[in-house]
Amino acid sequence: MMKVSTPEKKIEDMPAFKELVKEWEDFLDLKVNVFVELGRKKMTVREFLELDIGSIVDLKKSAGESMDIYVNGSYFGKGEVTVIENTFGLRITEIYDRKEI
Repeated sequence: MMKVSTPEKKIEDMPAFKELVKEWEDFLDLKVNVFVELGRKKMTVREFLELDIGSIVDLKKSAGESMDIYVNGSYFGKGEVTVIENTFGLRITEIYDRKEI
């Protein structure tokens, strides 16, 4: 059987791909709100009003426990707090995959 060779087209050379890349470049500059939730606590109004500078609110979370990460209000994953040269950071340890549900 004779194999007919056709020139391989690289996806990078296809006009549709170039247009898609251009669209993604614009998308990549969008700003999103990222926040990390340390914990939650229900309090009475009285307890809330008694808070002052130096007050401690017990969040019922252990040191080193994972923190929830949200992007634009949607759950993104989990992370752990790190310290890098006297600055707090967050190491992402898990990324939520909706396909697994």
